[in-house]
Amino acid sequence: MFKLPFTSNAKKTVPEEYFGLLLKEDKANCFLIKKNHGHYTLVDEILITYSNGWESLTEDVDEALSLLEQRHKVSLKETIIYIYSHFVDENSGKIKKVYFDKIKSLLKNLELHPLGYIECYEGIVDNLSQKEGLIVNLILLELDLTQLTLFIFKNGKKIFSTVVPRTENIINDIIAALANLKEKILLPSRILLYNSGNLSNEAAEIISYHWTENYFIQPPKVEVMSQEKLKEQLLIVFEKQIKDNEKPLVTENPEKKTEVVQETETEVEATEVMGFQIGKDVGSVSQSVEPVKSEPKFKLPKLVFSFSGWQKKIYLIFGLVLIAAAVFANEYFLHKADLIVYLPSQKIEKEISIEKNELKIATFSGEVKITENTSGKKDIGDKAKGEVTVYNYDDQVKTFSKGTEISVDSLKYVFDADIKIDPAKIAEDMAKLPGKAKVQITAAVIGPEYNLEKGKKFKVADTSYFAINESALIGGSKKTIKTVAKNDLESLKVSGLKKAKEDQNSLINLSDGDKAITDLTEVNLGDIQYSKEVGEEADNVNLVAKSMVTVYYYQNKEMLKILQEKISDEINSGFKLTPDQINFQLNKIEKNTINLSLTAKAIKDVKEEVVAKAVVFKNKEQLEEILKKDFSSQELILKIKEPLPILNNFTSPFIKNNTIQLIGS
Repeated sequence: MFKLPFTSNAKKTVPEEYFGLLLKEDKANCFLIKKNHGHYTLVDEILITYSNGWESLTEDVDEALSLLEQRHKVSLKETIIYIYSHFVDENSGKIKKVYFDKIKSLLKNLELHPLGYIECYEGIVDNLSQKEGLIVNLILLELDLTQLTLFIFKNGKKIFSTVVPRTENIINDIIAALANLKEKILLPSRILLYNSGNLSNEAAEIISYHWTENYFIQPPKVEVMSQEKLKEQLLIVFEKQIKDNEKPLVTENPEKKTEVVQETETEVEATEVMGFQIGKDVGSVSQSVEPVKSEPKFKLPKLVFSFSGWQKKIYLIFGLVLIAAAVFANEYFLHKADLIVYLPSQKIEKEISIEKNELKIATFSGEVKITENTSGKKDIGDKAKGEVTVYNYDDQVKTFSKGTEISVDSLKYVFDADIKIDPAKIAEDMAKLPGKAKVQITAAVIGPEYNLEKGKKFKVADTSYFAINESALIGGSKKTIKTVAKNDLESLKVSGLKKAKEDQNSLINLSDGDKAITDLTEVNLGDIQYSKEVGEEADNVNLVAKSMVTVYYYQNKEMLKILQEKISDEINSGFKLTPDQINFQLNKIEKNTINLSLTAKAIKDVKEEVVAKAVVFKNKEQLEEILKKDFSSQELILKIKEPLPILNNFTSPFIKNNTIQLIGS
């Protein structure tokens, strides 16, 4: 289950202290684990942040390891590695080469003996199943700085895992991870999150999100595993592995003990773990050899000189010069010392406001294209037309102008021209004959209902005059079409702005070291063009616009300098504060103001060159006395690299070979 290829079953001395290393993307936890009354406890811990990513892994871990050894007066060699699963290749199940090489180099350079490595999730799931006494059914989320690993466990078995890049929205990250499922499954309703920080915000987002039944039948139960709980579980699984491998090898036939041992020693091959041979011990292999006399390890040939007196002096002087030159070369090139001096410090915690205009501004542009269906409607068609005869029973001529309205029932029409109607006449039989005139009419609106059969009687305006159509009125028609409404264009603009905001991250291209303040990012549209105008017939309408993203950002180094100036009055006399001793976190971002929480550690103002001169060619006791007396040093960590044993307790006599690091305690 766990990648712990421990040494062979040959009887060994079990160490009392172990070095644990939990590796993450940007930081690592360094543990001192100690055996105490049969149990393994976490005695001390140092959290380090890589000074230059994984390129500086060896140096950063070396500093922490030295501090642990210094504090507890121990020498740590046996090492267990804990890693997050995105460092492991999903196909081969082995640590990815780029990280494996770094870990292997670390172990080799620091002379550590690797027991193996454990993926964090395995320890968590194993402990859950044993502690809760249940078959594990859950979704496990492992969060690192830029990577999220999602595991699905059902009936105690891992049925799915995947790694996706992290974004600012954990819901999108989870959905992206679940999209890698090859087939739909019923997801467990329990989610467990862990990393090295506070995950309360992420947990709240998951709980408040409205999950559809495509993901969960009921809202999932969300739990967060604290960093302390994670370390506890990792320690438990390590103890279990250690105890399993401490069980003695039992041989049922004592008479064949020698034979079994020899056979085992012949057949067991050494296994390489991170560049070290595991599985064999020096002295564990039995060999048949002839006894030999004890002789010195090194032999110096006896040299016979047969020179005259002056020649001997010359050669003696020449030899002394060579020895002096060799010693000088050794001291100048090879004798080196690293000193970490802990000085008195002043801790500063303060809330600080930064004005928006103190930030840098950058603008990025792109193109947005959106298509939406139209919602407008419009009736089109033709008006009915025809001819009517207007009757005049008055004794006078009657005229009507063009546009005069006539109606039958609720249908209205208008005259297409002016009309003049002669007066009525008296016939020979004394009957009154009305005057008549024909005129073309058109329906007031479109529609087939204005088509009328002949013989309809129309009222002319608000008069007593009337008209009759002697032929049918025809040509009226109507149909409804889709058109572009004003709201359609407004909706397109809103959708275009929304898409521009969704795509903003792909447009933003800041330099390394620049950090954008997302809450201040502004997104606008310009050069908006629509494919149709309001009222124009269309089933859909398109928008093409230029998206403009305005980003407020800062360079970390410059921000630290700004903050350094703002808290300069807080620093006590005799102390100094450099930008690299400042940490800050954005809290609240208002319209024109950014509020930050700042923590800093000012240290005693000591000139490094003065310390460098004072520590030349001194042993540790002398160094501690000088540094404490002259510089108020509170602790010293010293590492010396010197090939000559007689000088390996002293710093170099050359200032350039003594590296000094001044740190606040």
